[in-house]
Amino acid sequence: MNEKNTSGVMGKAINEESATADQNLKRLAEASILSDFVRLHDGAWDCSGWHSLCQILEDEGYTPIDFEKVGLLLEDKRTEYFNG
Repeated sequence: MNEKNTSGVMGKAINEESATADQNLKRLAEASILSDFVRLHDGAWDCSGWHSLCQILEDEGYTPIDFEKVGLLLEDKRTEYFNG
């Protein structure tokens, strides 16, 4: 019974983290951080730049977040940057 209880608590924690990750992604999409990053790097960055952005997001309180989705948002911002 305790194992079932723990699973329920862990499941709830995972769901809450997922909700928080989704909320953080929405907050990020509404902020200028990604657009600023693209402009600062003139639309081109390397792995080191990506890691720097990830650290900025952590430092600014945007974690937990799905970094794969962040990458997709970043690519959208890059497209906007080049298409003006």
